[in-house]
Amino acid sequence: MSASTRWLIGIAAGIALLVILSIAVALARGGEAPLLDEGKPEGIVQRFLLAVEDKEYVKAHGYLSARLQEGCPISHIREALRWREDNSRETRVEMVEQEAVEEGKTQVRVRVTEVNVSPPFGVDEFRHDELYVLVQEDGAWRIDEPPWPVGYCPNLVVPAKPVAIPLR
Repeated sequence: MSASTRWLIGIAAGIALLVILSIAVALARGGEAPLLDEGKPEGIVQRFLLAVEDKEYVKAHGYLSARLQEGCPISHIREALRWREDNSRETRVEMVEQEAVEEGKTQVRVRVTEVNVSPPFGVDEFRHDELYVLVQEDGAWRIDEPPWPVGYCPNLVVPAKPVAIPLR
């Protein structure tokens, strides 16, 4: 066997080793978080995001408030999330904080970590915070503002806020 052949075999083995290591790192960093209480706002956000990741759009739609369900039909959610179907990524969500806004309304901030595995280059990780506004409807918490990763709702009617008119 010539020196150049051994050199090529060594390079191929090195690349194979990098691919295996990057996959092992991605799998080791994963792991499912325990389900949070469905009776709490953070549990609803977690379940919504799990439904989105599993492409269970009817289930995800069920975690929205009545107002948002009307403004965001299931067909829109499916279309808005089509870009996620083509990407091989893992999404992890961790609770950052929860703050009561007013009676029956709260906001939950979560940190979303998206992990892409791209052999042989390794693991690419991106973190961002997302804010969810929830209201209580019929004794259950429901998401009341267009949630990430949907972004917006085409038929959402936003109640007009009164405009202050300065006195002369």
